[in-house]
Amino acid sequence: MTKRPDNLLAAPAPGAAHRIALSLLDAATAARERLPDTGDAEALHDFRVAMRRLRSTLRAYQPQLEAVPAKLRRRLRDLARATGEARDVESRSPGWSASATSSRRRDAPACPGS
Repeated sequence: MTKRPDNLLAAPAPGAAHRIALSLLDAATAARERLPDTGDAEALHDFRVAMRRLRSTLRAYQPQLEAVPAKLRRRLRDLARATGEARDVESRSPGWSASATSSRRRDAPACPGS
């Protein structure tokens, strides 16, 4: 789970947006490092969630994050698409259980850090 940065409300908007984006990047990096572990069934899901949240943050705070080049945003989009293909393959594998996935999502908090 992504730890929410402290004192965001007291920070200027650009600084808060940068701290949020960096926190989400850290979460994506941590999940990415777990991907080679074949016993970690949640690594791909956690990576995709972190990437989706990062991309959403970059879009939502674009005025405050002007330094994020369009090329980097495109690369993040391409990575999300590539991991979507991996997710599709994983969901077709014999060990995949839709009921296990749906129960996990119901129990997961809607907001990071909650």
